[in-house]
Parts: sequence; structure tokens; C-alpha cells
Amino acid sequence: LGAVGVATARLVGVLAAGLGVALVDGALLVVVAGGLVGVAVIAARRRERPDRIRRSVMPGPLLERSALLPMAIDMAWLSAYPIFFVFPPVIAVARGIPLADLWSYYLVAGGALVIGRILATRLLDRYARRTALLAGCALGILGLAVGAGSMGLAGLTIAGALYAAGMAAVGPAVL
Repeated sequence: LGAVGVATARLVGVLAAGLGVALVDGALLVVVAGGLVGVAVIAARRRERPDRIRRSVMPGPLLERSALLPMAIDMAWLSAYPIFFVFPPVIAVARGIPLADLWSYYLVAGGALVIGRILATRLLDRYARRTALLAGCALGILGLAVGAGSMGLAGLTIAGALYAAGMAAVGPAVL
């Protein structure tokens, strides 16, 4: 159930980060209404417990307490995901970078994600999860700082690669 909770947190994090796009498109009301309907359906759904089933066989709580911290970390981490993997064309236009040049950004950022995942598995095998989380978060913070301060394609690409490498370490560490 913990893995389901983490997957749900990832989805919620991506959706929450995407609310900025929904606001720009004027569809915020639809997104919020859809979320409220989903919560209402889940809350209204009653579980019927047959009398013949013993209590020890019944499933536990929907969300395990031990999953809350990894879910919160993952949700916070993925809130920056759209900046580096969805909105680079918007950032490029705002900074005067030709859209045709973004192929190199996605090539480098994607390569950093794949290579980072390979290296992160080795890191997780040798060190504690906390070390991988700290290293990944440091790379992500550095990527955000470089991205905020850069105006050209090179800085944006370095920022995307740093964030992707951090993502490669944080993702497996919270699972």
C-alpha cells in the first residue's frame, strides 16, 4: 500500500504543479471541481464488512503512517518537475532562445536522468537513503538556482541536467 501511496503523491504533485497552466488556460474551476468530485466519491464510498469475515483478515488503513514522509518528499520534489520537463519551451520564448535549439536541452537533460539513475542505484546500494536524498536534493536546488539565474540555452541546459540528476537520486530513495 505504501507504493500506491507514493504513486498517488507523484500524481498529485504533478497535477498541483500543473495548476499554473490550468489557471492560464482558464480551466482552474474545472480542475478544482473535478478534484472535489473525486474526493467526494472516495469519501462517500462505504466499505461493507460482511459479518462472516474475521476482523484480522480485514485490510488496514488506506494510508500507512510510514508512507506519509516519503509521499510528502516526493510531492514536494515533483512540484518542480514541470519547470524542467514541461515548460522549457515557454521559458525559452521568454528568454529569447529559439525553440529549434531546445533539442539539445532535452537530449542533455534526458541523458542526465538516465545516467543519473544508473549511478543512483549504485549510490543507494552503498550508502543510506538519507545520503541519496541529500545528494539529490542538493543537485535539484542547484539546478533551480542555475535555472533562475541563467538567460541562455547553456545555463538552462545545465540547470535541467542538474535537476534531472537530482531526480534520478531522489526518486528511488523515497520508494
